[in-house]
Amino acid sequence: MIRVLVPVLALAGIAFPSSAMAGDVKVHASGAIAVALDALRGDYQTRSGDTLAIKIDRSADIGPAVAAGEATDVVIAEAKVIDGLVAGGHALPGSVVPLAASPICVVVPANRPAPKIDTSAAVRRALLAARSVGYSNSLSGDYVTRTMFPKLGITRQMARVARQVGIAKATAAGDVDIAFSQCSEMLHIRGLTVVGPLPPALQHRSVLTAFVGARAPNPEAGARLLRYLTSPAADLPLQNSGLVPLPAQTSAAR
Repeated sequence: MIRVLVPVLALAGIAFPSSAMAGDVKVHASGAIAVALDALRGDYQTRSGDTLAIKIDRSADIGPAVAAGEATDVVIAEAKVIDGLVAGGHALPGSVVPLAASPICVVVPANRPAPKIDTSAAVRRALLAARSVGYSNSLSGDYVTRTMFPKLGITRQMARVARQVGIAKATAAGDVDIAFSQCSEMLHIRGLTVVGPLPPALQHRSVLTAFVGARAPNPEAGARLLRYLTSPAADLPLQNSGLVPLPAQTSAAR
């Protein structure tokens, strides 16, 4: 049984198996990393011989599925969800690794002018000028409504115009004037403009964290995938999808 994962290895140092040792890797992952996983799937499968079977969900839905006994090799979700699963004994000991930070971006319909969002005051003005504001049914949506709106002093005003929506669909259709979502989920959606990340004073970066499942059908293959995801080979796909790879020094033990 694999007890400890080395968080980051140079690609040349990753020991990939012979075809006889390769296998399927069941991955249950947050939508925030979906684009990156799709981009690196081919390279990883070619190098490892493993086949990735990826299931994408909201982080909030991944937790209950794994806690209920889902047999998954690798789980990738926001740190808050991962922490709960680790506490419940659902992770292979020593296998937890932080992968990337996921910032929140501002999006508008493609045919609308992009508002200024470089300061907290600018974001406040943009929100107060909007006829409708969208936020997601996710942990980032919770941050927007429970932390950002109060911080800007506009909770009362937003109660009249802000609503929970499917961000990509509602924004592209022009059903909301401005919306907030994790950047990695919006960068490749047609019909909307990603104005940019929230300014530092308002930004909230979710940390996407992963582990090998305690009930993993193929824990060795799961460990190989995590070594790859925390190697330099994965940095560019992560960055291109709007994520920020975390430094190698970040501890794998939480």
